[in-house]
Amino acid sequence: MNYKTILGILFIILGLIFAVYPMYSAEAVSWIAGLCLIAFGFASIIDGFSVFNMVTRFP
Repeated sequence: MNYKTILGILFIILGLIFAVYPMYSAEAVSWIAGLCLIAFGFASIIDGFSVFNMVTRFP
């Protein structure tokens, strides 16, 4: 099977699960978004202390 077909089936199943259990799906999406934002925050902090950023920073 083609990967687009597999993704389509997966999306249909996830859509049905989200429609049947809206509270659990909203909680899962909130957790995923929160974890992504925390990871982005750590990446931004690390990027702020990088050597390249300190060298190219203008006073």
